[in-house]
Amino acid sequence: MKLDEHETLAGMIHRLAAWQTATMNRQLRTLGLNTDQANVIRYVGAHPGVNQQTVARLLSRNVASLTNLLKSLETKKLIERRYEDGDVRTKHLLLTANGQQINERVQQCFDKLDDQVNQVLPAEVQAATSEAIETLVKQLVDHA
Repeated sequence: MKLDEHETLAGMIHRLAAWQTATMNRQLRTLGLNTDQANVIRYVGAHPGVNQQTVARLLSRNVASLTNLLKSLETKKLIERRYEDGDVRTKHLLLTANGQQINERVQQCFDKLDDQVNQVLPAEVQAATSEAIETLVKQLVDHA
């Protein structure tokens, strides 16, 4: 439902993103995390050894701001940053044992959100919507 007849597609996407962020933050707060921290944990869990630059691109953050985020996750003993292959400029990220346990709980939060969306949209609409959003992300976000 549009707020009014003048609301644009971009405006509706913004409202949906705000809902998603608020919903996830409520769930993640119980784990002591925010959505960026949870996204790092999920990505590192799925891609052990990923470098910081890749994660910075994923979150649309500069490397300096990501460093602060990673330090907070290290302080919580959820990730480790390691130098590999003798290159002290590139740090690779790994989950700790505690980080792996938290990752499972984070994934449950994201699964719950997906279930909410899937309950609203029929399967055939889900596929078309997913394709349309993937196109938007590729053209607008990945090329920004």
